[in-house]
Amino acid sequence: MTASLLKNFNSMASLMPFLRASLRQTMIRKLATVGKDKDGWKKADEHLTILMDQEHMITIEDTDAAIKRCEQHLQRAATDEGSPKVEISGQDAAAELAALKATTKAQDAKIKVLSAQLRGDTSGAKHARSGAPVDKKPFPV
Repeated sequence: MTASLLKNFNSMASLMPFLRASLRQTMIRKLATVGKDKDGWKKADEHLTILMDQEHMITIEDTDAAIKRCEQHLQRAATDEGSPKVEISGQDAAAELAALKATTKAQDAKIKVLSAQLRGDTSGAKHARSGAPVDKKPFPV
C-alpha cells in the first residue's frame, strides 16, 4: 500500500485532497445505507461508483457534484410530494363551504325520507311478502 501511495502521490500536498475525497465518499456510502434520505444518498453513491468504475481518481469536486446530485434528488422528491397541495383563497373557500352545506341539506332530506319509509309512516313504506306493513321494533343498545 505504501508503494502504491509513493507511486501515485509525490507529496503530502497532493495526497491530502485524495484522502479528504475518499473520506467524503465513505461517508456518502454510509449515509446511503444507514442515514435518512437514503434515496438521495444512493444517487450520489452511484455517481461516485460510476466514476471509480471508469478508473477516475475521485476528487473533492467529484464529491461536491455527488452531494449536489443528492440535494437535487431530494428537492425533486419534495416538490413531487407537495404538488397535490393547492391553497384555496378566501372566496373559493366560502363557495366550497356553501356547496358543502347544500349537499348536507340534500342528504339530510334523503335520510328523513328513508327513515320514514322504514318506520312505515309513508305510502312507500316497506312491506312484508304478504303485503302487510313491516313492524320495526327498536333494538336496545
